[in-house]
Amino acid sequence: LVAVDGLDSDARWEGRGPDAATFRRDAGILDGVDLLGEARGLNPNDLTVARPSITVTGLDSLSVADAVNAVVARAAAHVSLRVPPGMDAKVAQDALIAHLETHVPQHAKLTIERDTLASPFLADITGPALARLTASLADAYGAESTAEIGSGGSIPLCNALLSHFPDAELGLFGIEEPACRIHSADESVSPDEIHAIGTAELLFLARSAE
Repeated sequence: LVAVDGLDSDARWEGRGPDAATFRRDAGILDGVDLLGEARGLNPNDLTVARPSITVTGLDSLSVADAVNAVVARAAAHVSLRVPPGMDAKVAQDALIAHLETHVPQHAKLTIERDTLASPFLADITGPALARLTASLADAYGAESTAEIGSGGSIPLCNALLSHFPDAELGLFGIEEPACRIHSADESVSPDEIHAIGTAELLFLARSAE
């Protein structure tokens, strides 16, 4: 759970999303390993969509293979802070840096290099184009309706496009169910999913041209 002064960590996700059991299965969580927030009644989307989340995505230090009987003098980490819609990315970054600088153990020397910022995105799903898109997706997948589950809010391209075309309806869609393992080892896509998503796009384009 994020405990950084100045970052609101009380929001709850009101849409659909995986429950704890589904998240455990999809993420491959081992039996007996607790999920963050589970004991407090929080669901995965509360922590990964509605609230800021911090992940160490890279770590440099002496490897086990190169270990020697000496104290490692330096370590480096790449820290990713995902901010939810409604939160200013620069303010959140400042709060995280201030938190790290305030909690340096043993007066160690800390150097922080800021990385690029990306503003969070929240889609307006009330427009006619997105209504056609959701109907096309439902028809292509043989479903009665679609669901909004809270995904893609940290993609920086979204707000960049809307800054130039503020009246546009922006909808991102693609294949990203958990078994795909997006951005991970063994990333893959089911041929059936490719067929369905392609059909949905064709339906959407045809209906938009009417």
